[in-house]
Amino acid sequence: MDSFDVEDDVRRVFLMNLYVFARQAGANEDAERYYKEMESKGWLDAQFHIRQGITYARAGNTTLAEQELKLAYAKATQEEPQGFISLVMFYLETLKDTGKARELVDAWDARFPGHELSFRLYLDYLGEPGKALRVLDYIIRANPGEMQLIRLRDSLKARYNL
Repeated sequence: MDSFDVEDDVRRVFLMNLYVFARQAGANEDAERYYKEMESKGWLDAQFHIRQGITYARAGNTTLAEQELKLAYAKATQEEPQGFISLVMFYLETLKDTGKARELVDAWDARFPGHELSFRLYLDYLGEPGKALRVLDYIIRANPGEMQLIRLRDSLKARYNL
């Protein structure tokens, strides 16, 4: 692998793909070597774990998929929530476990109050209009002049009799 130089971005993608292929082929020693190199360079970001999780889920290994997606979630931030949304959608769509998804959204909402993803997930996926409105009220307090938000809140209150 070290016989030629390539840019880090290219090497990263190359190593990620080699890792996946090695794992799928059962070449665990090679996979571990690729993994360690990526780890030493700080390349095991949320996207890596999301890709791993998707690969495991497609192969039917939901246990390993969940482990990888939890690693992605641990790296999620308010500005980079992909790990969060990936794990929530895994719970909803793959495991059909609304309870786990709800717990995760509740934890995200406590960590990042007023995050638009919490609002959308409560309203559109979890059937929790009351919680969605609580998040929306927080967003409105942070943006008091946004009349569209107030109209949205009022229409949701009317629709759900809240």
